Amino acid sequence: MEKSKLEKYREERARHLEKIADLQKRVRALDQRIMENESMEIRALMRSENVTLEELTALVRRMQQQHRQPVENTAPAHEEPPYQRPAYAATFPDWKGENE
Repeated sequence: MEKSKLEKYREERARHLEKIADLQKRVRALDQRIMENESMEIRALMRSENVTLEELTALVRRMQQQHRQPVENTAPAHEEPPYQRPAYAATFPDWKGENE
């Protein structure tokens, strides 16, 4: 007996869910490897610069504080051009634009 379309769809869905689960597992493993390698790079940098963990922590906190402080806006203020009625508005004599 032939399977119904519904059964085929459910089987296909199950296959795809298995693939997704496998890919998610691989992504988690890659994330772990990335974190481990980033940690090793940070440790190597700290050793090469002779920086202690406390000094690195203080540096990161100082950088975070500087990042949080608002920067003065030195850019010139943006001025809106004056409203001009669109050319096509003449074809609608009773039309009022939002600024008219």
